[in-house]
Amino acid sequence: MCGRYVTASDQLTWAEWADLFDLDMSMFEGLRLFGESGKDELLLPTSTAPVMRRGADADARLEMTTMQWGLVPSWGEGPKAGRKMFNLRSETIHSRFGSSFRTRRCVLPATAFFAYSGPRGKRVPHLVAPASGPSRLFSMAGIWATWEDPEEDAPEPFLSATILTRPSPDNLKGIHPRSPCVLTTEEVKLWLDPDASEWELRALFTSPRPSLDVQRAA
Repeated sequence: MCGRYVTASDQLTWAEWADLFDLDMSMFEGLRLFGESGKDELLLPTSTAPVMRRGADADARLEMTTMQWGLVPSWGEGPKAGRKMFNLRSETIHSRFGSSFRTRRCVLPATAFFAYSGPRGKRVPHLVAPASGPSRLFSMAGIWATWEDPEEDAPEPFLSATILTRPSPDNLKGIHPRSPCVLTTEEVKLWLDPDASEWELRALFTSPRPSLDVQRAA
């Protein structure tokens, strides 16, 4: 996939998302997800992105937060390193980033992602999104990580996330060979289930995926 996607900035769409996953709208306060124009927001690597994950509290409910899009592992060199890891292959995530795969899974909500065709310098943008669904937003599987600056005495945890990819479906292969792991609502619940087995999680990467609609962008 190309390194850009769009997400919602209007309160109505996020309210639909909250209803879908039984989220309290109060947790959206302070996240700055609602734009004045109401237009979808374009995100690039190192942008601040909305992320849904399982909470760390006793009841472990789903929660919304924001993180840098572009993974910075605990052993990484710093936030700028995230530019190189805005997506990772789902086929090897369990071995390359085993800890995050086991305990720090998330989803990144989007309204569409970009894919480009053609030679460098003459690339044609295409907008890709599921053909239908219960919400205008859809879920891209991801993992997240925490990084702390070793040069600070009391560093603030820096949160970042990446999108997992899989081979593209037939109608997208001619544009780009890889695309995000798009999850259905039920698959999201399994992906974020702390008791899910590795076999169940890895099976999501090869399950039938929602039909993707591909349109040439302006």
